[in-house]
Amino acid sequence: MIKRIAHIISTLESDGTAGQLAMLAGALPSDEFEQHVFALAGDGPIGAKLRDAGITVHVLSGRWAADPFTLWQLRKQLARLQPDLVHTWRLDASLVGRLAACWVGTRRTVDTRRSLPGKTDWLPRTIDRCLARCTDRFVVNTEAMCETSIEQGLPAEKMTVIPCGVAAVEPGDTARAKLLAELDLPASDRLIGVVGPFASHKRIGDLIWYFELIYVLHQDVRLLIIGEGDDRWRHERLSRLLGSKDRVLFLGQRDDVPRLLTGLDLVWHGSDRTAQPSAILEAMAAGRPVVATDTPAHRELITSEENGLLVPGGGRAEFGRATDRLLTDPALAQRLGEAARRRVLSEFSVEKMTERYLELYRTLLA
Repeated sequence: MIKRIAHIISTLESDGTAGQLAMLAGALPSDEFEQHVFALAGDGPIGAKLRDAGITVHVLSGRWAADPFTLWQLRKQLARLQPDLVHTWRLDASLVGRLAACWVGTRRTVDTRRSLPGKTDWLPRTIDRCLARCTDRFVVNTEAMCETSIEQGLPAEKMTVIPCGVAAVEPGDTARAKLLAELDLPASDRLIGVVGPFASHKRIGDLIWYFELIYVLHQDVRLLIIGEGDDRWRHERLSRLLGSKDRVLFLGQRDDVPRLLTGLDLVWHGSDRTAQPSAILEAMAAGRPVVATDTPAHRELITSEENGLLVPGGGRAEFGRATDRLLTDPALAQRLGEAARRRVLSEFSVEKMTERYLELYRTLLA
């Protein structure tokens, strides 16, 4: 008998969480599961990918994911659909989605999360702990996130760690030349990439400052920032104030991030979150060496000096030294990039992620 799954997420814009949902939904067997995706506050490029995969997408008209009207809409939709399992993605959609699922009496509920309510957000934290009673399983993508969730009051017996999956990318010899030509840059330029939305935990403003130190040492380097967000204008203004407008390029939201990554010389990641960043996985899958802050989540992906470089403290001087090593030693950069690609393909494939979710679904729905 085919089981019906309702995935609930805030928006279907291109980001790590929505991308993980799309990869999982597209890989689940259609003869076992009927899938519906509910976007609470907006459609996007990921919605088109889901529809192309034959998955029904419902876009609600909420002004934001936690809009009470959105909750009322979702409750009506779930009452009509009667799913066997509700799977919520991202924290804002998690609260609304699980409330609606409890309201209509859904049999099973799974919550995948990559962030937690802040320590000062007492209301979301209280609702989150209350909803834990009617949540069958919490899925996080790192052991560090699991430990932090338990410290914040979520039940340890309901926690499951499923690392993110990433699709294989074939690095091409001409990718860098094509990207430089596309950006109208000299063929001798070298490219550092930063991927992610303009959120505070991404520390993109800090990375722009760090880049100024690198530019003093290497005049042929450009910084590409791939992503979008409300604070983009602040970072563009910072770039202008530093006089780096022509060497820090803002590419905005892109649907071809894997292709762009294959053309970079290296990738920076300055986040200090406990969740597993899809940007690092995608860079590793493309065979690009990564310089990242030394955090528990990053250590689950990168062994420093073996398949990337971790920067203790994540400061300007530390990022500068690590980046200078890669720019002045191409053999080291190539060795780290190749080792990163091997690790991702062996341990973080979409197939492995799908197998783990399949086991979870089957166990809960048995």
